Amino acid sequence: MMLFPLKRSKKLLYFARYSVDYGMFRFCIANTELDWRKGSEQYKFIENCLASVDRQKQPWLIFLAHRVLGYSSAGFYVAEGSFEEPMGREDLQYLWQKYKVDIAMYGHVHNYERTCPVYQVFP
Repeated sequence: MMLFPLKRSKKLLYFARYSVDYGMFRFCIANTELDWRKGSEQYKFIENCLASVDRQKQPWLIFLAHRVLGYSSAGFYVAEGSFEEPMGREDLQYLWQKYKVDIAMYGHVHNYERTCPVYQVFP
């Protein structure tokens, strides 16, 4: 188990984003409550996290976030006429493709979903 102590400050938790190397894995953890579009501070953090991995040491590159930034069939997204969080996929899928992210995992939707590889809306 890995523990990452954070002070119980709303401000600190709001800005929490980090990366961790653990054995063969590089984890890039983003904060979906902040802007992640190209040009934002978080986008820069995510790109740096993905770009700086040493694939000889960490061949697995994993992106983690709370809200679904890719695709989801959850009922509340469908009711909104969408399958993703606003501002989700468009800017980040470029980085995922460029740095060959192996796995992207999310919380928020409390059921299990998986897809085939998808890029620019097409499998």
